[in-house]
Amino acid sequence: MRIQKLKRLLSANKSIYLNHLRDLQKSGISHATAKEARIHSKDERRLRFPYPGTSDFFRTKMFGKRDGAKYLQPTGSDVRLYIPNSVRSKLKNSKTQLMITEGEKKTLRACQEGFSTVGLGGVWSWVQDHKPIDDLDSISWGNRQVTYVPDSDVWQKEDCMRAVYAFCSELRDRGANVRVVKLPNLGHKKAGFDDYLVAKGHREFGKLEAKSLSDDVFNKARIWCDGSKYAKVVIDESIVDAENLLSLELPERKVLLHPWLKDGSVTLLSSWRGIGKTWFAMSICNALTTGGVFGPWRAPEAVPCLYLDAEMVMEDIRERISKLKFSKRKAPLYIHSADMANLMGESEPNLASKKWREKMEQRLKHCGVKFWILDNISSAASALDEMSATEWAPIRRWFVHLRFEGITSLIVHHQGKDSSRGPRGTSSIEDNVDTSISLKLPKDYEPEDGCRFIVDFTKKRISQEHIDAVASREMTLEAGADGLLSWRTQDVKVKSKKAVIEALDQGMNQTEAANISGVGRSRVSQIVKEAHRKGWLDVENKLTDKGKEKFSLNV
Repeated sequence: MRIQKLKRLLSANKSIYLNHLRDLQKSGISHATAKEARIHSKDERRLRFPYPGTSDFFRTKMFGKRDGAKYLQPTGSDVRLYIPNSVRSKLKNSKTQLMITEGEKKTLRACQEGFSTVGLGGVWSWVQDHKPIDDLDSISWGNRQVTYVPDSDVWQKEDCMRAVYAFCSELRDRGANVRVVKLPNLGHKKAGFDDYLVAKGHREFGKLEAKSLSDDVFNKARIWCDGSKYAKVVIDESIVDAENLLSLELPERKVLLHPWLKDGSVTLLSSWRGIGKTWFAMSICNALTTGGVFGPWRAPEAVPCLYLDAEMVMEDIRERISKLKFSKRKAPLYIHSADMANLMGESEPNLASKKWREKMEQRLKHCGVKFWILDNISSAASALDEMSATEWAPIRRWFVHLRFEGITSLIVHHQGKDSSRGPRGTSSIEDNVDTSISLKLPKDYEPEDGCRFIVDFTKKRISQEHIDAVASREMTLEAGADGLLSWRTQDVKVKSKKAVIEALDQGMNQTEAANISGVGRSRVSQIVKEAHRKGWLDVENKLTDKGKEKFSLNV
């Protein structure tokens, strides 16, 4: 009888049974915290945790023998976020660092230690009806530092790792900077946030490793999430009927260089060495930072750019920038070079290192960069096996990630001697790019021509109305009277057509015209038929006045 009375002995706040009080004390929760949180015993088997800010929602921890779950909530109620009163006022201030853990006791213990913390009911208790719960919308996530502290055993459970990664990805997509603390076990037992704080204190907790979402520990979860669209999250809303898609309001993508370079895209630029990749890439940066033009392409507005050169010395980079003709910059062009990094004692670019990629992403965001160029893969990732699709996979995913962060990328890479085989190395390098550009020497190229090449868009995502803007064209870098270099461009088809018609006018037959122009015989035949139809050549294959005007030929 005395033991029964002891079990029913109420604590100082007259609302919690002794066995429940001892359970709270294991988590280090004080009388004051329990009272503030309105925790109370419903009976010997049920300890109730009311949710602040709600009138009737609560969760109940079950004690003693049970057939079902350890924690219960009212039937038919929604999934909710546990937000202590001390934290609620900080939800809209994104400058406040926010901790997230699982369970009410862990949340309260963390708040006691001075951490602004909110709690999930479990690793998947942020999703309901295939979409994130509404409580997440009550928090301002933009640029907020968020630390998620799951139990120590989640790292060995595949489904839990998927849940952790999916949840943190959701917060990242809302603008948060998320890291996940890896709690160690305490002895041979798993540890929760409260257990660790009671055993080690907040100072030791502050020394624990926090993982970013790009860490290799999330590789399997990342692959699963990418393939399943989080499986349990927003799958219903992501499926749209084709008829509804036509009327759906979609955010318009900004065009950086009309019409082929769009905001959030990934472009690959490749050629054999020494053809002019760097000149081409630098000229894109000049157009984008001045709001000017590059060849036939125009930048509607100026945007901040960064050029990362992993090959040339700074003196050569400076010389090239100074020689290119451009108008006044309206946005900054930042230069990051391996040579300068080496001189300053910093680590050189290493695309194969996830730590370097994370640091580079931070730099891009810090500078407000909207477009950047990596010149080139071979120099920036010398340890990477170019033939390995597996080694390239995390890098490919990183460039896709930058797209979702609003950063447009252009990657410079080498080709082998046979340009028809495309970029050197694994073919998967082109899998996720929107545009692939190949530079090659014209058939009539001579060394004294200098920087002169043909631009081919071998992969493009562009509307049919702008297809002429990405037709093959010849580009030549020429010095003006002021000694500055500018580009002269010509459509390859127009040039070939002009060469054929000029040869025919000089009395050559179609075979001879094909040989001298480098155009195939079938194409020559097509040009002749078009020239007769449009009145550029007469029946004797002589230029008419209309033909001379069309091709600017004075013969």
